[in-house]
Amino acid sequence: MNVRNILLMVVFLLSGCGSTTFTSAGGFHAARPTTCDFQVFTSGAPANAQELGTIDVTLAAGHTFPDLADFKAEIRPYVCRAGGDAVVATANGNGWWIKASVLLLAPAAPEGGLVEASGACTPPCSPGYECNSGTCAALCNPACPAGWVCGPDRTCRGPGQ
Repeated sequence: MNVRNILLMVVFLLSGCGSTTFTSAGGFHAARPTTCDFQVFTSGAPANAQELGTIDVTLAAGHTFPDLADFKAEIRPYVCRAGGDAVVATANGNGWWIKASVLLLAPAAPEGGLVEASGACTPPCSPGYECNSGTCAALCNPACPAGWVCGPDRTCRGPGQ
């Protein structure tokens, strides 16, 4: 680290009080107990995440977080109050943790997909099938004989057709 960076850090650390603030992304989610546990990601949100808000940490003397565990302890009350169960933590160029996106993770899908509340099939049905109350069913009626498949044109097709 060069002398200029050291001087800038000294001035920065002596220049006021640090603070931690939460900004909601809108909407409402039930708070969790103040000692709740949550996951910390450092490289992006998982696909099943909904952002609840952002926590910003203003650094100052005695209010710096080079250690992720200390940062997690600092932001815990905000995450729990927002109802979050995960965060994506962001560090500045000096490696100090300064920001976190608070997330609500959707439940993981059981093997073989899941039936959504709407009755839709997840994953979507293959061509030649339709979703019927969360179950993919062939469109051919009557059903095709064993070894045959129902084609997208709703006709049964034998092996090799």
